[in-house]
Amino acid sequence: MALEVENKIFVHVHTLNNVASSPNRHSEKWVIGGELFFGQENNNDKNIFHETIYGPHIDLGREEFFIRNLSKKIISLSSPSGFDEIENLFLKKSMLHSYFQFAREVVLEEVRKIRFPQKPSRSNAIWLSDFAYKERWLEIFSAFGLSYKVFLVSFTGKIHKADARWLTNIDNPLSITSYYKNADGYWNGGLQSSNGIPDEEYIGSGRIKIIQEIT
Repeated sequence: MALEVENKIFVHVHTLNNVASSPNRHSEKWVIGGELFFGQENNNDKNIFHETIYGPHIDLGREEFFIRNLSKKIISLSSPSGFDEIENLFLKKSMLHSYFQFAREVVLEEVRKIRFPQKPSRSNAIWLSDFAYKERWLEIFSAFGLSYKVFLVSFTGKIHKADARWLTNIDNPLSITSYYKNADGYWNGGLQSSNGIPDEEYIGSGRIKIIQEIT
């Protein structure tokens, strides 16, 4: 079952742009003292994550420029070890990344509706984190080249706690079976691995009050 909480304090990392550098048109709503509601169909307070997944902006000129630069990197490699960095850049920055995200989120929502209908939907929820995990998440957001503001918020509503490694540690990104396997683990709320520290996140359906901006 999803947890019900009242006026619980969380951190929200609000991205000011997406990986294609498109600005977040919802940023004007994020003002100190303001209240926003999440978890409703046709929710007008969605953040840019929803638009990036379900209506991605594909700039073919940017893709061509990006792939040309990667090709130059490959040619200039002095050792095979550099391929890991290039592969990582390609998976995180190219148009293929948009496909991976879309496939993952479609599967997550299907599994949620069938097996965990009481849990908040990622398609219209608010993303939150405990303060203890703030620095870890800032590392992740920065690695994708995203600019952001960090807010302390008070949340009231229904919430799901998950290990986000279920979203990133996928055996085979080209296998839909892998997405289904990981989706079940994500909604069950268990750890993706007993090794390391979980990338703990919360998905919430309800009301947030924006308390302050923090650094």
